[in-house]
Order: sequence, then structure tokens, then C-alpha cells
Amino acid sequence: MADPRDKALQDYRKKLLEHKEIDGCLKELREQLKELTKQYEKSESDLKAVQSVGQIVGEVLEQLTEENSLLKLQIDRDML
Repeated sequence: MADPRDKALQDYRKKLLEHKEIDGCLKELREQLKELTKQYEKSESDLKAVQSVGQIVGEVLEQLTEENSLLKLQIDRDML
């Protein structure tokens, strides 16, 4: 039968390995979050730049017919 101390050490080693793996995954996810945040901030900055020159920015919500679309517009209130 295994010594309780040896079993405790084995369990401890397993937990350390699990912790190391999870820590690696967490680090990778944080890097992904940092990159996505950077991309989001750049797109927001680009959007503000377009609006600051007085252009209307929008997105197509639904294509009604070939000629008509339902749009969602974003207008800079300072330009009105």
C-alpha cells in the first residue's frame, strides 16, 4: 500500500502540472484579448476619423429589394 506522504506528493505534482497548463492557456487568452482590444480600438478610431470629416457611417441591416435596403446610420451630432 502506498505511503500517504508519497500519495500526497504525487497529488501535489499533478496539481502543479495542471496549474502550469492552465496558466499557459490563460496567458495565451490574455494575449488574444490584448490583440482583439487593439483591433477594436483601431476600428473605433477609424470610425471617428471618418465621422469627423462629415461622412455618414452606416451598416446594412436587411436587403429589402435589389435597389432598397434597410440601413442603420450613425451620424456625428456635432456635424448637424
